Amino acid sequence: MAKIIPFAPVPLPILRTMTAPLMRFTTNFDKVFPNLKKSLDQAELGFDEKEYGALMLFLVGFYGIFVGGLATLVLSRMTEDFLVMGVGISIFMAVMIFVQMIMYPTLIVRTRVKNIEKNLVFAMRAILVQLKSGVSLFDSMTMVSRGQYGVVGEEFQKAIDAINTGTPEQIALEEMSEKNPSPYLRKSIWQIVNGMNAGGDISDILGETVRSMIREQKLAITKYGSQLRVLSLMYMMIGVIMPALGVTLLIILFTFPMVGDAISSMPLLNDVGGTLQGVLPGEVYYEGDYIAGLGGKARYSGTELFVRVDKIDGKRGVFSLVAEREPGSEGKIVDTQSVYGAESNLREYFVTSEGTTLFGESLLIKNIGLNFFGQQQVEVTRLEPTHLIFWGLLAMVSVMQFMYIGIIKSRRPNIIG
Repeated sequence: MAKIIPFAPVPLPILRTMTAPLMRFTTNFDKVFPNLKKSLDQAELGFDEKEYGALMLFLVGFYGIFVGGLATLVLSRMTEDFLVMGVGISIFMAVMIFVQMIMYPTLIVRTRVKNIEKNLVFAMRAILVQLKSGVSLFDSMTMVSRGQYGVVGEEFQKAIDAINTGTPEQIALEEMSEKNPSPYLRKSIWQIVNGMNAGGDISDILGETVRSMIREQKLAITKYGSQLRVLSLMYMMIGVIMPALGVTLLIILFTFPMVGDAISSMPLLNDVGGTLQGVLPGEVYYEGDYIAGLGGKARYSGTELFVRVDKIDGKRGVFSLVAEREPGSEGKIVDTQSVYGAESNLREYFVTSEGTTLFGESLLIKNIGLNFFGQQQVEVTRLEPTHLIFWGLLAMVSVMQFMYIGIIKSRRPNIIG
């Protein structure tokens, strides 16, 4: 019986029927992916390569169109580049589904190998003890299949079922070895089969096999421990020490205005910041509102400055740079600028010939016009390019932690358990 298929939008029997017409396009699928058939057999998914290829084509197309269409619909309310971004998301989702589906049988096989080899030494020891006690090989395998040995017991149960249906014991063990993905279990079973063919004492042969696996287990533990010391040192250097020193250094450097201005003017950071601002949700302001967090000092007088939304007319917004604002007072207008359409950065507008410089966060206008309720509004997003460095360092620490855990798990030998 087939196992669960990831991302299946409908039950598996219905999915098989829906994907059957696509099998004519996957006739040569095994030539493109030569290892897929072996992985499907060892994973016991219940599909051949043609049927699984048709399933992949359906899921890639379905989620590419569905997620891309949904993303385009949502982004159409947020940015004018919704169509390009929607197509990009659609392609990205299709590629991710394809990679997941092509790797899924291999992941199942790796999981089976890990579960088998986790209890393999104990199961082989149990069979060895039974053989030395005078119990037959068939009864020893039956005992293991009924014991608490996890997937190893399930593998022996398949051989027991084949023997009970009339298959000779040696042939049943050979078939078990050929279809099994664990190299250690295959080696053990072949040793038993070779001993049976040669007429030797199976207990002696199995005993040497168990001792060999124990030696390999000890060597794997020693090697794994030495790798952990190196990985821990690398993690401490890259994931802890370097980000901590980097944040401290940046905090000191950003106290100098010329450093912050130089970093803010870097094209790469501004491009990344502009892309993020096009995706992030915006803040809404109406006529007469002061834009929070966007101000500065007039160099000629040291007066504190504020930005006010004076008028919204269709796709045009009129913004004023106001000085000396007090409660109940309109303040002195230092400069007035008209902004047309979206994708405009207010920070770049207010640099006057008198030397007025606007500090604060980068403010990108996403939309000017009517909202759902018929009100005139301005939607903006804010982001300071220098903040990207801090977020980048924090992201690097988080990624390093996940990578460290993943590397430790991936390098852990299955025979250790």
